[in-house]
Amino acid sequence: MTGIACDGTRSVDLLVTPLDFNHNYAFFNHPLLAVWDGRINDFMPLSYSSPYTLEEWASWVENPSGSPKYYLKMKERYVHLADEKVGPIDYDFASYNPWEFATRAVSPENCPCDSEKLNYLVGGWYEDDRRLEGFAVAMPSSNFPNNKFHPDFNTDYMWRNHNFHLGARESLDGIQAKEFVWYGMPGSWDSALKFAQSLK
Repeated sequence: MTGIACDGTRSVDLLVTPLDFNHNYAFFNHPLLAVWDGRINDFMPLSYSSPYTLEEWASWVENPSGSPKYYLKMKERYVHLADEKVGPIDYDFASYNPWEFATRAVSPENCPCDSEKLNYLVGGWYEDDRRLEGFAVAMPSSNFPNNKFHPDFNTDYMWRNHNFHLGARESLDGIQAKEFVWYGMPGSWDSALKFAQSLK
């Protein structure tokens, strides 16, 4: 965690610099030393920071269906700080849901899908086939133009949760940034799907 700021209960702004699994396991040519406890890392072996920062603004948006009153909007900026080519990055937007949520929901079905042929991807887990109580995540296809989206469901028996992932792959080479937005939506599947279909 590099920094955090709050605007009362309306929003939170987080800035992080992810670690490269501690010891330059990605084999970057010019790895960056990590910061631990407010000082440059001096562990042996040395711990390294990845050449990226991730900033996230989390805020509430009104749910047009009315219940629950708000959904969570997560706007993110991913910045590559080094002038080198690293190739495609796998982006993963995930929700981890209670074990009791055992019914799947996804739209559109039969993906991977071309982003230029749809305006959203949404999915999640629900208590039962009525899909009245659960949690879904969604994002607009404009996050990854001219690319492919893919949904993935997983059951984690060790941690006893059901998780859902929205995924895409895209390069972020050289010194540049990418912004995207996604949403967390508790409540019914019908409300989450209606909201997702309105995304642009």
